[in-house]
Formats: sequence, structure tokens, C-alpha cells
Amino acid sequence: MSEKSISDVLQDIKKLEERGTISHALKDELWQRALKEGPTEELIEDLAAYRMLGLRNDIAPTSSQPPKKNKGDSTVRGLICLVAVVFAGIYMFKDPPPPPKPKPVPIHDNRPTPIPIDEGSDYDAYSMAKRFVSDHLLTPSRAEFPDMEDRFVMRTDPDAWFVMAYVDTQNPFGAMVRKRFWVRLKYVGKDKWRMTDINIW
Repeated sequence: MSEKSISDVLQDIKKLEERGTISHALKDELWQRALKEGPTEELIEDLAAYRMLGLRNDIAPTSSQPPKKNKGDSTVRGLICLVAVVFAGIYMFKDPPPPPKPKPVPIHDNRPTPIPIDEGSDYDAYSMAKRFVSDHLLTPSRAEFPDMEDRFVMRTDPDAWFVMAYVDTQNPFGAMVRKRFWVRLKYVGKDKWRMTDINIW
């Protein structure tokens, strides 16, 4: 088993898709392997191979030869510079253009009010994941979740999230134990969420 955690492997897979190194379908296939098999050495080697392929595609050949200097007659260059100076002096002593007239400010703005975008957030996804996990606990009222951190939440699609964290809860004997969990959930609009998968161990 690799030293990388499953969260690190999922982050690597997502970065490969964002860079265009792998397709969305291949991302889903690697994602399923990571969740079923864990961060195996074979999966880590496959990701390293895809990463090297992406780096090779980003390398572009560059020319090492310095640009050739064009030789010209110094007299011609001097005349060109003199003409440029004369035209610059004429332009500097011209009368400046009049300032633009200020535009009248409209009294009433008849533009329609923009409609707020209805979408979820990482914070909302973590809050809903805690609620879904609590529904599967023996004593949800005694459950203690950690504060939200960026490493706990990953946005996998515009309306889908993957949450992985832990919870301290009571076992059947009343002792507090720590359990880990991951939840897949989707935002369906109007502050409503739907859980698509959950695992607590």
C-alpha cells in the first residue's frame, strides 16, 4: 500500500483531468479504482505515467540560435532618427485636444435586477454531509464533527461534491470512538441536497 492517502490520490486524478491529460471518462474509471482498491502502488504508478505524458505534451521546441543583426548604413539611420525627432517636436507643440464632454448621468436605471445564481458551496456540502452521516449513527445527538477544512471537501462537478472526514460518536457501550466517513452528494437547487453514496467505517 502507498504512503499516499485516498484523498491525495483523488486530488491527483482531478488535477490530471483539469490539465486535459486524461478524459472525464478515464477520470471516473480511476476514481472508482481508488475508492474500491485504495491508493495501491499500481494506481500510483499509472497516475505518474499520465502525469509524465502531460509534461511531455507541454514541452515545445525552442530555437537556440540568436537573432541575426541586420547591417545598415549609419547615415541612413541618422537621417531616420532626425526625421523622427522633428515629427515628435511638431506633435508635442500642437494644441491639445479639448476635453471630452461629460456624459449625463441617468436619473433612473431601468435595467432589470440580476437573478441570483442558485448553486451550492463547499461549506453547504460539508454541513449536509454531517447531517447525512448523523442519520446513520447510533447516538447522533452526541456526535462531534471537526470544523470544516478545505481538505475535507472536493467539488467533483458543478453540482456534485465528495466529502471525507471523521466523527467522534458513542458505541453501543457508551464509549466515544472515532469513525471515518465519506459522502457523495448533489445539489438539486432551492437549498435541497441529495445523497448519492455514503460509507462509514
